[in-house]
Parts: sequence; C-alpha cells; structure tokens
Amino acid sequence: MKVLLAFPLFLTTHSFPRKVLFTQEYRNRITRLEVKVEEGFKAVNQRIDDINRRIEKLQTLMPWGLGVLFSGIGILIGLVIWDRRPTISPVVEKLNCYE
Repeated sequence: MKVLLAFPLFLTTHSFPRKVLFTQEYRNRITRLEVKVEEGFKAVNQRIDDINRRIEKLQTLMPWGLGVLFSGIGILIGLVIWDRRPTISPVVEKLNCYE
C-alpha cells in the first residue's frame, strides 16, 4: 500500500524539467581561469629560471672574489712582518750579545 502511494509521487517529481546548475557560461569561465593559471605558472617558471641563471653567475664570481680577498690578506700580513723587521733587529742583536 505504501509503495502504491509513493509511486505517483515519484512520477511527478521526475516529470518536470530540472534547472541546469552547470551552464555553458560556467564552463567558459573555468576554461578562462585555467588559461590564466597556466600563464601564471609560465611566468613563475620564467622568473625561477632567471634567478637560477643569476645564482650560477654568482657561483662563478665567488671563488675569484675569495681568492682576491685572501691574497690581499696574505700580502698585508707579509707587509706587516716586513715593516717590523727594523724594530725587531736591535732586540735580536741584544739577545745575541748575551749569548
């Protein structure tokens, strides 16, 4: 008995056309959004590639800069030792005199 009462109700709900929830306009908007996202990804990838190139340039420049810095420090230490030679020589002569 319950089945017979539910059957006409089932027919009436499916006999009317339903409103389409996902229209062509929504599909077009989604495709435009996908295109914009892909363009954004391309721009981000381009920037990452540019940054990688700049880092590679710095990596080739860094050893030269460190070499120049350490050689300058070595030369400075050598000049300081060479400059102190006249100051140390009288002390060395006096110590040799006591021996």
